[in-house]
Amino acid sequence: MTSDLFQKYLRQWDKELAKKKRKIVLLIDSCSAYIEPSNLQRIKVVFLHFPNTTSVLQPMDQGVNRSLKCHYRKQLILLILECYDKNKDCDISLLDAVVLLEKSWRLVTESIIRNCLSRVGHTKTQQTEDDNLPPL
Repeated sequence: MTSDLFQKYLRQWDKELAKKKRKIVLLIDSCSAYIEPSNLQRIKVVFLHFPNTTSVLQPMDQGVNRSLKCHYRKQLILLILECYDKNKDCDISLLDAVVLLEKSWRLVTESIIRNCLSRVGHTKTQQTEDDNLPPL
């Protein structure tokens, strides 16, 4: 993301919000590319100047993404080792990467997700209809 691209995107979004007669507050982390464009009418940009605030506001960053990345790397290494054992080139296509990602996501446990959400104060307080559905 470049600052020019970011500003262009915000200006376009601001125009779309004007058509819908809506206003929003946009919380943004402290990435150097994020420079607020002038003359926004419908978007109020608030910068989070404290380090590591994204993981507090986005519970998935607390460990779910970390777990997914670890599983993905393991799947990737296993694929590379399999190619090496078969003495063939290991060309990984976009489809291969998506398949590895899907396998990796299935290895992220429900307890990892629950623990990440509970660490930031999201706890299950009541049973919902979805709780009675069988797993996918």
